Amino acid sequence: MSTSSVANSRDPASAAALQTTLREIEDRLAGLERALAPLASLCDAAPGALATAGDIIDEWSRQTGDVDARVGALAALAEKLTRPKTLAMLGQTIDIMEQVPAVVAVAADVIDETAAAAMEEGLDPTHLAGDIKRLVIATLKLATSSELRDLLESGSIQETLSATVAAVESMAEARTEPPKPVGLFGAIRATREPYTQRALGFALRVMSAFGRRLGRDAEPKPYPELRD
Repeated sequence: MSTSSVANSRDPASAAALQTTLREIEDRLAGLERALAPLASLCDAAPGALATAGDIIDEWSRQTGDVDARVGALAALAEKLTRPKTLAMLGQTIDIMEQVPAVVAVAADVIDETAAAAMEEGLDPTHLAGDIKRLVIATLKLATSSELRDLLESGSIQETLSATVAAVESMAEARTEPPKPVGLFGAIRATREPYTQRALGFALRVMSAFGRRLGRDAEPKPYPELRD
């Protein structure tokens, strides 16, 4: 039934309103058809695109030979990444990364303040990098030296530390009272004291061992005989 026949079967006002409504519907249908035209073109081109994609995947499969393994690994990775615990960790990492600029800014301020303070003390911060480099190199040389390795393998570090601690404690104890003047004869009389004799014996043993190690490359010369 045409719009004109519908309009003749009703009163003029109703016919005009109906005719207007039908025109709006026709316009909307035309607009919908125009909007769907690109989708229709895409659907028409889809078989060819799918065929091309299939050819590319087949060629890639022939070249690699492990497509199934890669797809399986990708699926396993996707499953791990979508776990709640992993997502929570990723969220925390992102939160930390968002705070990095502020931390860097604070570190830069601290470095600037330190450099300013060093310059006020008469130090040159421009040499700091070189000094740190030399310190690191010297530390590495010490850590890889044969002497340190021999010391570590000798097992005498504990004894050395114990003797060092004893010496430090003895000096601290001796400083609790002002020292008394002691002459030659006073020193001789002090050697009669058992603790002093023990310390002298230890010192003589250290001197003997130290001299033996200093003389590894050369035999020590004998002392000249004393003559009356």
